[in-house]
Amino acid sequence: MKSLTKLGALVLPLALLTGCASHTHTLSDISDIQAVKDHFGRVEAHVGKIEAHLLQVENTANTALTTARSAQASADEANAKVNRMFHKAMSK
Repeated sequence: MKSLTKLGALVLPLALLTGCASHTHTLSDISDIQAVKDHFGRVEAHVGKIEAHLLQVENTANTALTTARSAQASADEANAKVNRMFHKAMSK
């Protein structure tokens, strides 16, 4: 989001300087600047949606990791139990 703001802060003055180089500002120039602002507004909205989606993905990944760790712990316990039973059977 910050990089998008920085990009907007860079592009907008360049657009203004381009218009100022001719020293004449027409309604078209103002319309173009407004179009750029509108476009960046839409881009920021999309970035916000992407950030929200990435948070959901991160939460899902964290849940999957927790589940995998739990499954690994259960498998380790079962493996240890089988090993104990095997060694007990072998010692008879």
